Amino acid sequence: MKSLKKTAAVILAGVLSVSLAGCGGAGKSSETGTSSSADSGTHLNFSCYNYSNSMDPVNNVNSSWCFLRYGVGECLFRFDENVTVQGALCDSYETEDYTTWVLHIRDGVKFSNGNDLTPRVVKESLERVYAAQADGTGNSTPSQYV
Repeated sequence: MKSLKKTAAVILAGVLSVSLAGCGGAGKSSETGTSSSADSGTHLNFSCYNYSNSMDPVNNVNSSWCFLRYGVGECLFRFDENVTVQGALCDSYETEDYTTWVLHIRDGVKFSNGNDLTPRVVKESLERVYAAQADGTGNSTPSQYV
């Protein structure tokens, strides 16, 4: 049971990366501050204590929690009031050995830009988190949640 909870926590962290991938830009950085035009639509203001200069959960310690807590992203799984793993973006899952998982992604889920959440996107997001851990570029890695 502990192993299942730990694995679910790792998957939760990875899906937050997926959630933000749909919101990503072309790599240009923008200046921080308040826009003088109320309808410019180019800035997102939010508050969170102890935060860095990036909204990428792979590059921030504890950012996955912030994105979930403040409703910016969703996870594949969630914990219910009894701390039992429940599906969120993932309808169901299968595993026989707790090392290989088959996740069934809920149909009809879209990113804020209108793109569909697909199994391919989830896989790429999880691979991105693991790659950042392997090459040392990420601060929020699966091993922190295990």
